[in-house]
Amino acid sequence: MDGDNFDSAEIVESCCCNLFRWNNLPRTQSIKTNKRAIIAIHWWTGNAKSLNSLSKQWRFLETNWIFIEGPYKAKPKGFSWFNGNDQDGWEYEKSFDILNYTIQNLIENGYRHRNIFMLGFSQGACLTMEFIIRQEFSIGGIIPISGFIKNKSYFKKEKNILSRDTAVLLIHGEKDHIINAKES
Repeated sequence: MDGDNFDSAEIVESCCCNLFRWNNLPRTQSIKTNKRAIIAIHWWTGNAKSLNSLSKQWRFLETNWIFIEGPYKAKPKGFSWFNGNDQDGWEYEKSFDILNYTIQNLIENGYRHRNIFMLGFSQGACLTMEFIIRQEFSIGGIIPISGFIKNKSYFKKEKNILSRDTAVLLIHGEKDHIINAKES
């Protein structure tokens, strides 16, 4: 499985986790039903494998890890959840579609909203926060690690009261040299 190129959806099951590569993944794709699901969302230039080691380190019982991949190519390699720039604007709709599809797929496979969690690192953390505030439902929780909110005033305006019951565990290291902890 090469993280930089693929033509169709691919799922690899190992150790109670699934690597999801989204390119027309069939809606009927079944996944192992456990009590909880964690959707792992990689950083800028990462891929579906980037956070795979977490499922081995954090051996949560009855938990299915879902590793998704950003829809936009990043340079020099890997994938991104956002595409664009400050001048022309940012595109992220495909990323929201992936998250909506993943959550819907989990619900259709027997998971309850309260047992679905999203864990994002860096750019993936930004996506988890931007996504959940716009939803008309709550999930069990989000765990943004070393992320930030790009436009805080817009972020506050976009929040949906229906997602307010989603728990948030915000994690950021004080020695992060890429994103200042004050930005979280």
